[in-house]
Amino acid sequence: MPEGRFMEISEFIDTYSDDLIYLHEARRALLTHPLGEHYAFSHLLDASFCRVTAVFVVGAIDVMLAEWRDAQRDRGGILDQWFGKKEKNSDRVRNLYQAFRDAGISVDQDVFNDYLAIKYLRNTIVHGRWHEHEKEWVEQRGFPTDTRRLNTEHLYKIDHTIQNMMLYISLTGIMGDQSSAATISLRSGQQKLIRLDENATRRVDDRGILKIQDLDRIIWNNVEKISSLLWHAIEKVASAGPYEWWAGRELKEIETLAHEDRKRLLFLAARRAGEDDCELLAQHRELAREALAFWREYWRRTASGIQEQEVGSALRDILQPPNGKVSERALQLGRCAYDVVPNIAPVTLLTLYLPITDPRNTAKYIAESDRVRPLFRLARAWYCHVERGVAASDEGLGFYDQMADEFRRDSSNPHERSVLENRAPGGGSKK
Repeated sequence: MPEGRFMEISEFIDTYSDDLIYLHEARRALLTHPLGEHYAFSHLLDASFCRVTAVFVVGAIDVMLAEWRDAQRDRGGILDQWFGKKEKNSDRVRNLYQAFRDAGISVDQDVFNDYLAIKYLRNTIVHGRWHEHEKEWVEQRGFPTDTRRLNTEHLYKIDHTIQNMMLYISLTGIMGDQSSAATISLRSGQQKLIRLDENATRRVDDRGILKIQDLDRIIWNNVEKISSLLWHAIEKVASAGPYEWWAGRELKEIETLAHEDRKRLLFLAARRAGEDDCELLAQHRELAREALAFWREYWRRTASGIQEQEVGSALRDILQPPNGKVSERALQLGRCAYDVVPNIAPVTLLTLYLPITDPRNTAKYIAESDRVRPLFRLARAWYCHVERGVAASDEGLGFYDQMADEFRRDSSNPHERSVLENRAPGGGSKK
């Protein structure tokens, strides 16, 4: 491998890394899920995750050893001891440990001994049977000889061992590198044991006990999830079948349309599907009403301190300060607005997705949209002014004002829809 170049991360090192991250995230999600009852059976959960983790980490180390050696990152030939003649696992681990020591890298023998125990655990779990010599070693290293009795402490131990093993493998890549600070450190402290501190590798478990303010985040996340689900249904219904948004238009006309005009046609086509009780949208109507209830609860909980009549003046103050300086009150309201509406999700949900999915309740959805759009404008203006130091722009929010007006008129006058759909961009009618 040429000097001065980093090794490209291989497919399997990358995927093993991802899988281990998601495995830990899955455990955390189970332990902290607000609707879960896993806290009462956490011992079973930890035993299961220990078994799965043991299988994964051994595979990850085997791959890292092979990839590091094949990519010629092992400058001292240390890892060759792992790939010698066919030997028992105990001999391979012992020889690898000795190769590190012979190279002047003061690795911790306990890490290698624990890794051998984990490798034996992996074999037992995969093959479903114990070998007596492996069972004795596993017990000697502090692991249970009944895999149902694995617990959180054993999971921490597996984590600690594997992170040290990965550190040791990576150290073979700096052998002989005269400019490496790590090599200098190794040479100046060869007698000092190289081992990651257990506090650095130990994961802190969050048991998922909620605080009152967590409820706001849970409601917001649920609103975002509903918004995403409805968008996928809307996009699908307006992209195929009888509700294709480009139906009846020539390719040349479509290519000349501005982005916002395309969006408008897509949402109007989806709106027609909703009014025709298209099943792809109709199946989500109860969810749409739930989304409105969730949003109103979120607004009640988070926006109670915002005086809606002040939003417009605060926005004007930030956009065009009357004396060149934004007032403290406008900045306070802007920060509150940003905390309440950190992104555009409720604007798209209330203005577009809910009226399309549940057209009969359009007036309710647009009324909520009329409240949130000005607040989101204020939030964006505050963010641009304070966080980025630039002048705020409309950022395409005028599109949502337009669609709110169109849906509002459409709901009050159903005959308006055909006019809206056939109106050409920029005025006039389609011929």
